[in-house]
Amino acid sequence: EWEEFFPPPATKGRKKSGAAAKKSSEAAEPKKKEGKKMYESFKPMSNPIYMDMSLDEIQKTKSFLDPCGMEATDDIIDRLVGQQLEKIGNLLHRALRPPESSGSKGTSVGGSLGSQTNPLVLGTACSGTDAPALALTIVQEQLERRGMGHLFKHDHVFSCEVEPYKQAYLARNFDSKLYPDISKLCDDPPRDVYGQEQPLPEFNLFVAGTSCKNFSMLMSNKRIDIEDKGCSGETFLAACELLFKEKPKYAIFENVIGAPWEKMSEYITGRVKLSSCDSNKSISKGTKGKEGELEFLFENNKIVVHKVPSVFGVRCGAVVDGYCKGSSTKVIAVKWPGKSKKNCTLTELMKHNGISKKDDTLVFENEVMYCTHYSKVDTKQYGLPQTRLRTYMFVWRPDDDNFDDDLGQYWEAILKYLESPVRHSLESFILEVDHDIIRVFREALNGPAGRHTHRGVNQAPDFWNKENANANLPHNMTARERLGLDEFARPQTKWGPFGEMHIPPHWWLEYLKCQGQRSVDLLEILHGSAARDAESHDSNFASFFWNISQNASKEKHRSAVSGIAGCITPGGDVFLPHAGRPLLGCEKLLLQGIPYFRLLLGNETEVQLGDLAGNAMSLTVVCATMLAAMTCKQLRKDHQASSNKDIHATLNSVTADHPFYKAKGAELDGQIKQFDGEVTDTKPLFLKLSELAESAIKSSIWCTCETSGRISHSSDFLRCAVCSVASCRDCCHGKQGYQLDSHDIKDVHLTSDEHDSNSFEMTLRSLMPPSLHMDKEGLDKMASLCDDKYRVDGLSDYVFVLHRIKRHRMKWIAVYYARDGVIGEAVAEFKIIIGEVESRSETADRVIGVQGELKSFFPARKEPLQFGNIEPCAIARQCTGDLNMKWAMRAPESTTCLKVVGHGSTDSFRVQVGLTKDADAELKENASAKIKAKKFGAA
Repeated sequence: EWEEFFPPPATKGRKKSGAAAKKSSEAAEPKKKEGKKMYESFKPMSNPIYMDMSLDEIQKTKSFLDPCGMEATDDIIDRLVGQQLEKIGNLLHRALRPPESSGSKGTSVGGSLGSQTNPLVLGTACSGTDAPALALTIVQEQLERRGMGHLFKHDHVFSCEVEPYKQAYLARNFDSKLYPDISKLCDDPPRDVYGQEQPLPEFNLFVAGTSCKNFSMLMSNKRIDIEDKGCSGETFLAACELLFKEKPKYAIFENVIGAPWEKMSEYITGRVKLSSCDSNKSISKGTKGKEGELEFLFENNKIVVHKVPSVFGVRCGAVVDGYCKGSSTKVIAVKWPGKSKKNCTLTELMKHNGISKKDDTLVFENEVMYCTHYSKVDTKQYGLPQTRLRTYMFVWRPDDDNFDDDLGQYWEAILKYLESPVRHSLESFILEVDHDIIRVFREALNGPAGRHTHRGVNQAPDFWNKENANANLPHNMTARERLGLDEFARPQTKWGPFGEMHIPPHWWLEYLKCQGQRSVDLLEILHGSAARDAESHDSNFASFFWNISQNASKEKHRSAVSGIAGCITPGGDVFLPHAGRPLLGCEKLLLQGIPYFRLLLGNETEVQLGDLAGNAMSLTVVCATMLAAMTCKQLRKDHQASSNKDIHATLNSVTADHPFYKAKGAELDGQIKQFDGEVTDTKPLFLKLSELAESAIKSSIWCTCETSGRISHSSDFLRCAVCSVASCRDCCHGKQGYQLDSHDIKDVHLTSDEHDSNSFEMTLRSLMPPSLHMDKEGLDKMASLCDDKYRVDGLSDYVFVLHRIKRHRMKWIAVYYARDGVIGEAVAEFKIIIGEVESRSETADRVIGVQGELKSFFPARKEPLQFGNIEPCAIARQCTGDLNMKWAMRAPESTTCLKVVGHGSTDSFRVQVGLTKDADAELKENASAKIKAKKFGAA
């Protein structure tokens, strides 16, 4: 029985004995042939990331810029929208200005969508957070900053959402009418969420993100099509019904790329290209009664659709209007094959009318003519660090009812032109660990709700007990087997039944206590998978994004691009192993481009916030689609007036020159006179702070349970004498706690007064000056020594203002930023570290005192850009007991000799993780196969 549930791995060259073979065949005889199980599709990653790229290519295209003091609470999203406006500023200006205006750059079409004469009136449905409305609000603000606010006019008139908590969110954040169900929007009149009759207001742009649940590839074994009465099909058909009734000029539809887009286009346009009838436009295996041919009835002198196979985007009851020959737009009437005939098939109808399946198009009656054009997009191509593949469909009513209208090509050209690769990694979009939102979440984990979940976890028997296994165990077992990971290898968590675990000291213990054994074992599998990868990584020190709500057969240990989040999904439980914590709902919204800190939120739970984010449209993407809709007519007019054959060439030429459309002060020149006063003397300051270094260490963070502002209840701590990692006694419980067995642990006792962080912070704040001013002579000397490689020239013109004081492990840090006077972006940082400024090594003791670090952010702000983290260009250090403060400057280029010596042997990292010889053999086999196609240099 057990072998049937967990099939043993196939063995090559081994035959069953006669009795075993007979028994196997008899057992298999009465059973039907079953499809492939989901867990059987698991394949480990064996190729290194970016294997086809050189180091220079990786540096230029896959590296990120230093965040330059940017935090998730800043207006990151506003800047991304502003950059989109700057890219098409000239085109947008001419599209929005009055039609009688003209200029050297060309003639305006006038009356474009969003202009004063043709305001953009928005209606949304199933859009989750109403990202389209938020995007237009930010567009208005950014245009006002660029002197174009008077040209743009928009209004958001209605939203539609079925979930009560989403309705509450929409009601708090938008003044538009709110309806509860898209399928009832066509009622006459419809009722709003309060039960009142509210006629639908007029609108000219309809944006809908209809349900993707049934279309998603995550439902690959249970996907259902439009006609199968799932929520995805019903919401789409309801949106189509609204289009045909209200007849807005434009619409934008969003869904997963696996949705049946060709059929969806056929539903909207009423035109079926017969040559595509043999292609598999259906996304499901077929519903009973949906096979065979398209069938018609003849009723009231009309040819009416009676039966629809799953490869046609036509509704039952649709009336045939005629057909078009080849590329012609003229509709030719269709004749019924015989008056006595009550029904017929498409083949019979084509034969009777001489319709060519290869070239012709079947046309159905529609109340209004629409054209469609759809394009695939990826969120990470629009400035947000998330891999989210979606398709957007642009729907428009063509001028003069010309079905061959090519406006969609111009829309897509602008959409692609607005792409902007991600400049900052995932870490720039998540909150600081001491943020109030995170502190409240961790308090909840330690509170009654968390303790209740914890008790349930502690009562769970062994997940790996095969006699009482649930359906999740085959996924974990198969993943371990194919990875070559030992069945009982658990180095990362050492988990066991009834809540037993010992985790890395930087992970949130209170969070892991609430996770079941399946999720904890998945963390082990993903950790082993990262170590097994062709480019081996320790997940504790590499940026990974793990959705532990997925099964082991579905989740990969790394995404396609390092530092980029995977797709945010509703209900997804994401864990960041390098941070040792989950991704919170507000952070998921930020990764979607939703400006969380300007929203009015109520009592939404973490699950509801995650659901809001998972169902939302990425704001920068939907903003690009709407900007493209506003400007595509202007681009077409410019292209027709030009001699260019390529649309992109025209687009580049009409957007090349827009000097006054950038926000005033957006160019950082580093030469603006910010301050003309006395230079700050840091010697007495550093001397006073060095006297507080020991107190800073004692009042600093000594355990992960303290990283969000909490102070441990324990006065006894364990600390490594070598690397300074520490933990309180309360978090080193025998059954559940942190792994410290590989460290040189020493006991440390701290009194409540010594560990009082609040008291120390008050003392520190009384000493820290509110601002600092750098010496011009010293900075000029620094700039001259290395030809100003670190771009410090001009920093003496700025004031460094105290930004915040942070409590860290074994130290306190005061951060000063020099900001541009107009737009407020940080151009430099001066960081003062009090406490342990250098950890102990095997050859030197730790260094205690004060250290100042100067960074210029100009290398990441101005061309030529420097990718990667910006290291301090100068360091000032004052050790405790030393009266001399020493400055040191980083050498721009240096050569050194490193000698590596050792003795004895130890297990490699992969062996310690639990990888077996099978993993080694598969990696070598894969490498030998790949190396033939590419020549690698010596390691």
